[in-house]
Formats: sequence, C-alpha cells, structure tokens
Amino acid sequence: MLLKKIAACLLLILFFIACEKKIEKEQRSNVFTFKEYISFATSGYVSVGEPIQIGLVKELEGWETQLEIAQKVLQFSPNVEGKLTVLNAKMLQFQPEKKLKEDTEYTFSLDLTALYTNVPEEFAVFRGGFRTVKQDFNVLTKNLQSMSTEYQYVEGVVQTADVAELEKVKQLISATHNSKKVRIDWSESDSIAKVFPFILDSIQRFEDDTELELVWNGKALNVDSSGKKSLTILGKNNFSIVGLDAVHTPEQYLKINFSNSLKKQQNFDGLVSISGSQELTFAVDGNILKVYPEKRIIGDV
Repeated sequence: MLLKKIAACLLLILFFIACEKKIEKEQRSNVFTFKEYISFATSGYVSVGEPIQIGLVKELEGWETQLEIAQKVLQFSPNVEGKLTVLNAKMLQFQPEKKLKEDTEYTFSLDLTALYTNVPEEFAVFRGGFRTVKQDFNVLTKNLQSMSTEYQYVEGVVQTADVAELEKVKQLISATHNSKKVRIDWSESDSIAKVFPFILDSIQRFEDDTELELVWNGKALNVDSSGKKSLTILGKNNFSIVGLDAVHTPEQYLKINFSNSLKKQQNFDGLVSISGSQELTFAVDGNILKVYPEKRIIGDV
C-alpha cells in the first residue's frame, strides 16, 4: 500500500514538472506573431560567452547608439546580470557580466512599452528563450614529423564543444614516453577559443619501436570524459609508412606520412602510383609526401 502511494506521488510530481515545461514553452512569443516589432531574437543553442541579441522592426526614435538601457527592460530566468545596450536603431544587445551556465535553459521577456509608445496590450511583452551548449571536448592527433633522425614530434588539437580558456585546456591532457613526461607546446594565439593546437615535442627515437601514451581527463572543464591513446614511435632503423589519407578540399591529393623526413629534391616517379593517373605531381613537407593526380579522381582507386 505504501509503495503504491509513493509511486502515485512520483507520477504526480512528474506530471506537474511536465506541465510547467509545457506552459513555459507556450508562454514564449512567436516572432511571426510579433512581426511588426521583432525581426529576430537569440534562440536555439548558444555559447555561454555569446551576447543575447534582439532585432527590431521599428527604429528606436531618439535613442543614441551604444546607449545603455536599464536592465529591467529585459528580464531573464534564471536571473542574469549584465549590460543592455542599443547597438543601432534596430538592434538591442545584452552582454552578461559573467559567462552563462552551460547546458541551461534560459527564458527572457522584453518590455516593448519601454521602447515604443502606443503598443497594444497583446504586444506589450515579447518572450523568448534559448539553451546554452553543454561543454565537451575531443583530442585529435595529426602528423608525425621528424626534428632529426634522433627526435620526432606529433601535431595535435583539442576541440571543445563551446568556448574554453586555454589555461584550463592545458590541464586536460598529458603524455608519457618510455616512462618520461613529454613536453606539450601550445599555440598561445587565443586564450579563449574552441580549437587549441598543440605539439608533443622532442620525442626521442630508439633503436626499436616504442609507445607514447596520450592521456586526457575532462575534470578541468567539469566534463565527465577521460581516455587514452597509444602512438607508435618507430625505431631509428624502421623506415615505413605511419599514416595514409586522401584529402579532397580545397585540392585533391594523397597524403603519405613516413617515419622519417624525406629528401625534397628526390625523384618520386615510379615510387608511387595511382591507378588511372599517369602524370603525378609530388610535394614534400618534412615526413609528409603529397601526391597530386593530374585530374580529380571520383570513386575508389
């Protein structure tokens, strides 16, 4: 009997939560309905660092560009503190003081009576909403390159679902080779971004093949994700292909990644062939040999 009562209470709670969400969605205004006042408004999934913008149909008469408006004109739920300004005669922008919470549903209401005179009662308040992106990340490794016959390096990149700080991204990954920590060099061009290039630098080559282990953990970004990847560092006497890729844009070519640097002036005629292509063009970039066919290839070859 007690279990039945508990189950009934849980169902009732879930029903009210569902109703509240439904009412909340219904309370949002349709831009088409407000077509005489609103041209567009921030919606869908947005970055935690993006400003909120609302486009207006009618010009704001007598309002100066970059004029700050009292925030009460635009209210948020959950509450957000920030600065509301007039970008131009037909554009409002709200810049939050702090980054918004990730993976959170926000709704807002704009008081049109504070912007225009003689607004009909049914158009007094425009309501909108959006959801912030849930943070996540991927770790990708690219080409293996040679600094010399003794040392190599590996290019890589960390891609985040939403903007992140470089200092936090640096804490996501680490690498070891032969029980020694590998130095990771980061591009310092952007402190806040979504793409963070890095280099696993000065990887020593031994006589035999060795393994480099790349490990990642999302704790620094509050992301529940971890993993690792092993990369084979070929021995000094082992000359072979370590990667093969077909590139199609902006130009089409075959990219062959070797374990050692190639001679730029070497004649590659006869060493590499592609079925159906008679005249190939070659370009050397360190350990990479790029093979260009004389015309674009369609299908499998």
